[in-house]
Amino acid sequence: VTSLADTNVLGTLRNAVSQTCKYIVFDVGGSITLATTLSVTSPYLTIDGLSAPSPGITIIQPNQYNTQIINGNHDVIIHHIRNDGMANGVHPGSGDIWGLDGDPTPIYNIVLDHITGNDSMDGIFDLYGNVRDDTVSWSFIKNTVTATNIYFNGAEARDRVSFHHNVWARNNERQIKIRFLSRDFDFVNNVVYGWGWWEGMGDGSMWIQHDTSSTDISMNVEDSIIHWVNNP
Repeated sequence: VTSLADTNVLGTLRNAVSQTCKYIVFDVGGSITLATTLSVTSPYLTIDGLSAPSPGITIIQPNQYNTQIINGNHDVIIHHIRNDGMANGVHPGSGDIWGLDGDPTPIYNIVLDHITGNDSMDGIFDLYGNVRDDTVSWSFIKNTVTATNIYFNGAEARDRVSFHHNVWARNNERQIKIRFLSRDFDFVNNVVYGWGWWEGMGDGSMWIQHDTSSTDISMNVEDSIIHWVNNP
C-alpha cells in the first residue's frame, strides 16, 4: 500500500483487499478515511499493519461504514491496525469494526490480532452466523455501546472461537454477549474494565444467554478480570 486514499486503484488498501492470496504491507503510515464500507471478500489474505512506518495505520469509519469479513471468506489475518468508528456514544445500530458475517456461507480460519477498535456505531468483532476456528487476541475494544455480539438465531453455529488477552474498556454492554448454538468458545486472559458507560447498566459486562429453543452454549471462561468502574 503506497497511498492513504480510499479508492480502488493500485496502491490502495481497498484495491489490495479485493484480491486473493495477498500479503499486504504498507509503505505509508497515517489515516485511511473510508468512503464506503470496506469488505474483505477474498481468502488467503494478510493485512500487516506492523509493516507501516510511524504512526502506523488507522482506518476511520464515518457514516456507519463497516469493516467486515464476508462472503464465506477464510484464512485471513489482520493485525496491528487501529479502527475509529467515530460514534462517540451514539448507537444507530450499524457500522461494525471487523465484523465476521457467516450468513449464509461459513467464515473460518480468521485471526484478528493487535487491533484497537473504538467508538463503533454497532459492534467490535461481532460474530454472526456460521463462524468457526477463529481467534481474536491482544486487542483493545473501547468506547462502544454494544461491544461484542456472538449469536445467530438459526441453524448456523459459532464453533471453536478463542478470545484471549483482550481488553474491553468503557463500553456500555455485551463484553461479550453470547447465545444460540455457540460451542467450544474460549474466553481466556481478558480484562473487562467498566460497563454501563453510555446508557446505564444495559446488558452489563458478560452476558451468557440460554434460550429454551436452543442448544446449550459450550464455553470456557478462565483467568479473566471483570472490573466495575463508575462512569465519572
